[in-house]
Amino acid sequence: MSAYKIEPLQDWEWGYRAAVRLMWHHRWVMVPLTLAALVFGHIIPAQLDGLMSGNLSFSLPGLEYLKPQQITDLITNSAMIIAMVTLYLKSAEVVTSWRTGGIGLLVIMSSEFAAFVGYRTMRAVMEALEHPAAQGLIYFAMIALVIAYVNYTFCLAAQVLIDGKMSLARSYKGVARREWRLWFSMLLLFALAVPIWGLSSMEELIGEHTPQALTLLPYLEGGLNSFVWALSSMAAAALSTIWFLHPRVQPPEESTTWEVPTITQPS
Repeated sequence: MSAYKIEPLQDWEWGYRAAVRLMWHHRWVMVPLTLAALVFGHIIPAQLDGLMSGNLSFSLPGLEYLKPQQITDLITNSAMIIAMVTLYLKSAEVVTSWRTGGIGLLVIMSSEFAAFVGYRTMRAVMEALEHPAAQGLIYFAMIALVIAYVNYTFCLAAQVLIDGKMSLARSYKGVARREWRLWFSMLLLFALAVPIWGLSSMEELIGEHTPQALTLLPYLEGGLNSFVWALSSMAAAALSTIWFLHPRVQPPEESTTWEVPTITQPS
């Protein structure tokens, strides 16, 4: 067990510095995490696409057929989040178990799948409506649902791993009074995906001038995508852990009882 301990977080601090230090201490997991994302997020789905002609044998009512890429993304991303939060909690001397890990994996997968179904359903409804005003209402409803989803699930993995059961109220307290900081962190994670989009848009242009490069670009894109995916998972898990273990102090008139694990700080 490393002597590293999660540093205390003052109420006024953003928590990003503590999250970066936590990530840096566990930087050695980036290699296996990136390889896992590459294998389960790209190589295996590509093989399954060839075997299943791109589609599975079942579909959701009113939605397009689920593809192997979407299912492996769901499982891989959920497993990454649970693994990273579990590792970070050990730095705070919080002991988890296989049972809480399994429950956490099911909870995160369920929330991710529900978000996916909700998003696809609203997209289908918006495309079916022809009136611009109705489409605008659906668009703003989607934004509202995204805001609610991010705020209520950002600390969910840490909460389930610690409590052994899901509690949206307790997980939300990890981001309470941090909403604008939360969305700033989402903007940073969004920025990580820009290189991937840029590379994807350049593929066709490069292929027109250098056809030989088309054989290498998919591998380059897959590796970059896996690295960004792993880095994003590490960052989100670190910030979730830091914020859940150090909820912001409420004013006396708004304070409520908040119990978190006792964290031994270095002297």
